[in-house]
Amino acid sequence: MVLALPRLRRRATPRSLLQTAGRALTTADGLQQVLLPAAACAYIVAFAGTGLLRAIYPYPVDGLEPGALQEVRRILDGQPLYVAPQLEYVPFIYGPLAFYLAAPVAAISGSPLAGLRLVSLLASLGSIALLVLLVRRETGRLAIGLLSGGLLAACAPLVDLAMDVGRVDAPALFWLLAAIAVARGAIFSSTATWRHGALAGLLVGLAVLTKQSAAPVGVVLLVLVGLLRPHQLAPFAVALGGSVALAVGLLVAQSGDWPLFYLWELPRRHVIDPQLLPRFWSDVLDRFTLPIVIGPFYLFGRVLAGDQRRAVFYGCVVLGLVGSAWAADATIGGGRNVELDAYTAFALLFGLGLHEVLDRLASAAVSVRQVRAYVLAVALVQFGILLYNPRLVVPYRSDAWDGDRLRETLAARPGPIFAGSYQGYVGPDATAPDLGAVQELEGNFAGSSTRISDAWDQQFAQALIARRFGAVIVDPDNPASSVPILATDYGYWDAGPLFPPGDIYWSWRTGWSPKAELYLPPATP
Repeated sequence: MVLALPRLRRRATPRSLLQTAGRALTTADGLQQVLLPAAACAYIVAFAGTGLLRAIYPYPVDGLEPGALQEVRRILDGQPLYVAPQLEYVPFIYGPLAFYLAAPVAAISGSPLAGLRLVSLLASLGSIALLVLLVRRETGRLAIGLLSGGLLAACAPLVDLAMDVGRVDAPALFWLLAAIAVARGAIFSSTATWRHGALAGLLVGLAVLTKQSAAPVGVVLLVLVGLLRPHQLAPFAVALGGSVALAVGLLVAQSGDWPLFYLWELPRRHVIDPQLLPRFWSDVLDRFTLPIVIGPFYLFGRVLAGDQRRAVFYGCVVLGLVGSAWAADATIGGGRNVELDAYTAFALLFGLGLHEVLDRLASAAVSVRQVRAYVLAVALVQFGILLYNPRLVVPYRSDAWDGDRLRETLAARPGPIFAGSYQGYVGPDATAPDLGAVQELEGNFAGSSTRISDAWDQQFAQALIARRFGAVIVDPDNPASSVPILATDYGYWDAGPLFPPGDIYWSWRTGWSPKAELYLPPATP
């Protein structure tokens, strides 16, 4: 009798395992379940890591941070934010909520800058989580939700790092996304109660109290709730109006009419410049074309499936976010930070649209299913387009040395100095208002000055005539530098750079620290 021996299996080698893994990863399932979620998570981790490193950097890294630093310090000192313009301090036109949130964090950490940045970082991580949650609830797939969240995390360099610096953009976006998520539940959940509508309205109110440009999206949500779930409209409207009215009432009780001047009068003077309208799409289409192309498939798919309510909800939400960002970007003085809401909208629609395309291809003929791999590869290409070096968005140790040298040199200047927008580098004896806030008074973003600006100009002129300042420090790269340069009209003369050519300051400097031009009073050697 002949015994049948079992066939010996070929022993797997590292090369064969790599080839098998490579073939698996290049399939549609491998792309969808491994590569794309891995790319998304890598961007989220990179964003969180670089954000923490920037949070502990001891000097300003954004043009708004010196003024925001001053606002937080006033809160810690028990002073009101919205007061008559003073030579030393001119309030921002933003809502107070982000600064009040940053104050306790600053008190615990011992650094107002760290407080501001940590609030923005946590808000952005919360926004990423909310995108993941929204997309997962609609698609039932966590991996697809991660794509939207990862895409938002990858946008940090596109918005000039506004997602984790001392600005109000990130906290305002978080409150808006939270309101959108709750409003979705209030509209589509059969178990939703009036509390859902009230909570959504409250969250919109918090967004508006952080940054007034959130108001258009709040109006869109108000209309959607009224159209799609009318009995939720009253709780929504009462909570929204009540929260804003209560906060403004407390501010008015604290400072009189000045909060209304800064929070309403100055912002409403901003006008859209038609010549700036193309700028927004030039920025967005540069590196975000694919999400804009893929995203609308979700809206078309919902209409084809007879789910017009979701098509209306998400279509209006996206239009609200994109429209408000476009309008803000087209105003004089608008920067890339205001485009954050638009990138968020496109990232949200990207995950929903990608799922819609893949879902429909999955039920198509076998020959058409091959298109799934192509669509997923295109999505992976989008993450490649947004690739950046995380090390380049974090200051080096030499930048901290640079900041130390600038701070020490300014402190050694004799007599009080005027150093507008140098908060973070100067001590309490220096006069250092935020020059962007001064420009708001001067009407540089609206085309005409306000009567209030005359009072500030007079204070500045009187101080210069009296030779109150032993030096006026100007950053020549700051667009608002024209304000302190007016010192030349009163006899101050340009003594050249604070640090001469060849100074070690220029060897260390990479761009995070500001330049400094020195203006001295007459008869000063």
